[in-house]
Amino acid sequence: PGGAEVCDALDADEDCDGLADDADGSVDSATFGAWYADADGDGYGDPAAGVGACAAPAGYGTDASDCDDGSAAAHPGAAEQCNGVDDDCAGAADLSAPASCPDPASLALTEGDGLYSVASAGYVLADEDNWASSYALIDALDDTLPTVSIGALMSDLNRDGDPITSGDVPRATGFSRGFVWNSGDVDVDYWLPQGITGTFDADPSGSVDGEQIVVVSWHYDTAAGGTAYDKGVRLSFVDVSSTVDNDYRHVLLVKPTGTPASPSFEAVPVHAGGIA
Repeated sequence: PGGAEVCDALDADEDCDGLADDADGSVDSATFGAWYADADGDGYGDPAAGVGACAAPAGYGTDASDCDDGSAAAHPGAAEQCNGVDDDCAGAADLSAPASCPDPASLALTEGDGLYSVASAGYVLADEDNWASSYALIDALDDTLPTVSIGALMSDLNRDGDPITSGDVPRATGFSRGFVWNSGDVDVDYWLPQGITGTFDADPSGSVDGEQIVVVSWHYDTAAGGTAYDKGVRLSFVDVSSTVDNDYRHVLLVKPTGTPASPSFEAVPVHAGGIA
């Protein structure tokens, strides 16, 4: 009795109080070992989540070299991938990744110099799980606004686009058919066309629900003579099933705002350079 309780391999009860090591609140902390949380179970611990104890608590180990304890794929010795993540904990993302990783700094990019091959793994989409926090607001807005199908939209086109021939675009090699926007859209500088896609990209037949449609995204430029309020992005749905008439309609892209009790929406101020 009165002996100093210390951590030991035999789990001895040095002070004769019936308790030993971690079970004894009077154990000498100077004899503790250092243990680090391994939440992702990859065998590497989080240096910022260490505790002192005689024995390792459940889910803890002696290693303290993990750089991301939320991902079992990221730890010292892991293969570095082209994904913008420091997989091997070397201190920088893609630092020791394969040579196929896109590295724009290493390319002598020249306008008109053609295409360069880069690894698609360098452009991995990350799910930010916005639906989990926004579904109630989105559902409330959906209950407030009317829902219009693509078919209904295409039966209510309100702008006239005119077909063009190869003579209108002599530099277009292999021209098949095309159209031009009406003067109201051609003559303004504050809506800038960005990306283009359509039913031809969506289905091998070139049609969806019997419609042949080209969709173009536009970015609003407040500095080019438009309103001070950024209208964000609009999409133009063009009926290209006819060779004599290519009517279309603009649709403003919006995102939900407000609360589920009072839903609203606002413009999406991005460039919309890519669309599929």
